[in-house]
Amino acid sequence: MCRGCFPTRARLSSRGIHCRNDCVLCGTNYEDSIHVLLQCPGAMQAWREVNLWDIINRTLRRNYNMDALIFSLLDQLPAAQKEMFVTIMWSLWKRRNLKLWQQKNETCLQVVERARHLLDDWRTSQEVISHKATDILAQPNNVIHDPVIE
Repeated sequence: MCRGCFPTRARLSSRGIHCRNDCVLCGTNYEDSIHVLLQCPGAMQAWREVNLWDIINRTLRRNYNMDALIFSLLDQLPAAQKEMFVTIMWSLWKRRNLKLWQQKNETCLQVVERARHLLDDWRTSQEVISHKATDILAQPNNVIHDPVIE
């Protein structure tokens, strides 16, 4: 996304691929990354649901560039909101692709719930990994040696 490779309809069209430019989801706007992930009505509703719309909207007014906007938000948000921000963006893109490729419509609540479940699963897996590493290091026979350099 930050390298200009995010395959929105606008990006595909700019690369010579003949396709419609309107948003897959709302059909009323030019589908660039800012629109599909932040300004499409369903996206705005999802951001409101997780209490991030106000800060996104303020940042959008200062940075109408996806790269600057993302990095500005990541600088401003606490860790838990950073996680939610990137996970919601992923879920919004999945919503867009489900509509485009499978003609499935999702509500903003489904977008948010998928993101929350993904984030919960990720956090749980991080705890399991952390506990396993701690258990391994706590066992007396597991001494970590420096590699031998010859």
